Amino acid sequence: MKFSTEYPYQPPLMKFLTSMWHPNIYIDGNICISILHAPGDDERSGEKACERWSAAQNVRTILLSIISMLSEPNTFSPANLDASVEYRKWKEEGNPAYVDHVKQLVELSQQTAEEEKVKIPTTIEEYTNQLNNIKQSSMTSSIDDFIEEINDEDDDSQVNCEIYEEKTKSPTSNLITVFKSTNSETTKLNNHK
Repeated sequence: MKFSTEYPYQPPLMKFLTSMWHPNIYIDGNICISILHAPGDDERSGEKACERWSAAQNVRTILLSIISMLSEPNTFSPANLDASVEYRKWKEEGNPAYVDHVKQLVELSQQTAEEEKVKIPTTIEEYTNQLNNIKQSSMTSSIDDFIEEINDEDDDSQVNCEIYEEKTKSPTSNLITVFKSTNSETTKLNNHK
């Protein structure tokens, strides 16, 4: 997803980097979905302004729209005509060509991930565990960088880090309070989430 300097008044650009076989995704990976089209009515496509981009949209609404598009393609205005035809035949007649094409791309994606040593989660539990590990790793790295930056400022001081678990809805949310000690004086520097 790329944001121009005109964002949020113009939509970001979004494309898939891996090959996709979907009626609403161009061969080059660009996504054809109303929410990513420039604001205003479009007589040529028949899209109304309320279906297109507005400054009220955000990354969350874009991702929700894309999830919806992936599960329920719009075959009446396809970006990939061949994928649209195969999808319709699969839905109407059970023709396996669409599913076979998608399976080939999934296998190719899995091979690429394996070559790049990326573990693709296959269950919700694996996904949430992987996500929690990434969050924890990112938080630890961020704290270490912050402490190193403070220690570099003054060689006579020592930074201590205390972690307090907040009672929040998120089990991975921690409040980090950093103290800087110089001789016998302790100063609270920052709260870091």
